[in-house]
Amino acid sequence: MLDAGKIRFSENHTDDYGIFIDSQEILYSKKSKYQLVEVLKTNTWGNLLLLDRNIMTSERDEFIYHETITQVAMHSSDAKRILVIGGGDGGTIRELLKHERVEKVVLVEIDGEVIEVCKEYFPSIACSFNDPRLDLRVEDGIRFVKECNEKFDIVIIDSSDPFGPAEGLFRVEFYNACKSLLNEGGILVCQAGNAFMTDESVIAFSNLSKVFKNTEYFLAPILTYGGLWGFVYASDEKQSQKDFNEDYYNSTGIEFKYYSKDIHKGIFALPPFLIKKLNNEKD
Repeated sequence: MLDAGKIRFSENHTDDYGIFIDSQEILYSKKSKYQLVEVLKTNTWGNLLLLDRNIMTSERDEFIYHETITQVAMHSSDAKRILVIGGGDGGTIRELLKHERVEKVVLVEIDGEVIEVCKEYFPSIACSFNDPRLDLRVEDGIRFVKECNEKFDIVIIDSSDPFGPAEGLFRVEFYNACKSLLNEGGILVCQAGNAFMTDESVIAFSNLSKVFKNTEYFLAPILTYGGLWGFVYASDEKQSQKDFNEDYYNSTGIEFKYYSKDIHKGIFALPPFLIKKLNNEKD
């Protein structure tokens, strides 16, 4: 809820647990064609983007999410053409376009309002929309993938949680359609939800395991999302560790705030409870 008196935002993760953030000001609030888009000004997190009252990104910790969802695949392949589904805040394309070898990034975002709001209120995130290598499509990602006849080296599904416009992005049918767009040696990466509190991680991992020969789960601490956040790396040919290109990592000169060669190795180490959860084993 948003309390206009205190300007206190709260988001429930379960019926009896969630987080709250005190806001100084509601900078933007408007219903788009698809969802309620809001921006809060906060002391701790900087500007905070909400979609249907769910936290999407903050100025302070966004780099953890955006570096994680992009750089693992970028450093275990020689990708030059990348498709991003979702990601209207611009953080994912910013990370991809740091790489000089990238020739083309196609970003498909269903809600153009999100893009425009982020350009205005999150300029450090939405800073790559004018890059000539970007092909921006404001349309439905599921339809785009179904009708697309291009091929890509990486497909990144940078979606919101599996409800509303993003619900279909977690289904086997959509993953199969994405796989059909990959070149040989291609990689699919997606965000997979809260690893501790929800079943989204199990759903994404299980469904991708039905589509790809190699499916790997990895983690990052996204504080505004409530803690451990899951991602899935999927490919028929590539493996995150075997194909990690340390020479490329050392040669780019790209400075990261979260990702590193040690992080690349470490984020795939999973605690026993999560391994059991992903394998549908009971404690």
